[in-house]
Amino acid sequence: MSEVIEAKPEPDFWLRMCKTGPERAIAELIWNSMDADADKVDVEIKINGLDGIDQISISDNGTGIVPNPLGHDFSHLGGSWKAQSHKTRNQKRILHGKNGQGRFRAFSLGANVVWETAYSSNNSTFRYSISGSTQNPGKFTIGDLQELSSSSTGTTVTIHNVDEAAHRLRLANAHDDLSRVFAPYLNQYKGINLSIAGRPIDSTDLILRSAEFANDDDHLIIELKRASKVLGLKDLNQLEEYANSVMRNPRFEKTAVRWSFWLVGVELAPDLEERANSGDREPGCTHVFKNGRGKIWVKTWGQILQDSLDRLEFVREKLNFAITEQDAIGVLERVYPEFVPSAE
Repeated sequence: MSEVIEAKPEPDFWLRMCKTGPERAIAELIWNSMDADADKVDVEIKINGLDGIDQISISDNGTGIVPNPLGHDFSHLGGSWKAQSHKTRNQKRILHGKNGQGRFRAFSLGANVVWETAYSSNNSTFRYSISGSTQNPGKFTIGDLQELSSSSTGTTVTIHNVDEAAHRLRLANAHDDLSRVFAPYLNQYKGINLSIAGRPIDSTDLILRSAEFANDDDHLIIELKRASKVLGLKDLNQLEEYANSVMRNPRFEKTAVRWSFWLVGVELAPDLEERANSGDREPGCTHVFKNGRGKIWVKTWGQILQDSLDRLEFVREKLNFAITEQDAIGVLERVYPEFVPSAE
């Protein structure tokens, strides 16, 4: 007789799913704050007396984690409400997450994680906590619900027993790396304040800083989209707004600095495909700034891979250097695992 069985994730599955680099883990937690309509997000790194990291916290003033009457969001993998929506609930900003797994990346930063969250319901504000540990992966303790006199909402995620790999977050380039991740989003939604270790993110200044002393140089800015996303005109409009803010900066009016802005994904929607292949511009070029110092491009990974293979073939012929298409794909998968579609 046939039967229906349920696959339940074991502890080793949970630990593998949670594992990622510290920069990505912090980014996932920040994205959760953005998706909760926060306009103020602070990442704090508390240093102990031995110059190590005592704890990491990410605080926001978003809508909080509202308990689901059909089962708390922490009680299952996937099934996130974000998968059925494209905009945040209140501010109608573009959603980032949709798989309901990003919050669990916190465990790659440390062994113990606590979420303190406050939310509004029926003109009242409530607070409760959620705690978990790598010692009991996949199991969470939900604290008692408390009604608050304040109307302020938001969530603070605190990571204790910090993993040694997380110490990379103290390096100067970690701040810049995270800034680059959120630069397009912060430029689109300018009312958001994001600070990391006490340093506010000025996304426009970050992009301009590398060229501040340049007189005759080329600069490339790339916005990558997830492999599952079909690029459309909305994605292009977001990059165009960002490019305009860079090109209008007065520091570059009398310089020879040249800019290229790339929007990169796996597949293009028909409207974007048509824009990218207009007869009056080079294939893939959607806009040329009137001063000639900047261009906006739309590219697929297939096009980039083919261009790379063409150049590698030239090198191979000149240096007798053996390289295959699979080698090239392997490099892209290792460097950009979130964006390059799996061959499996």
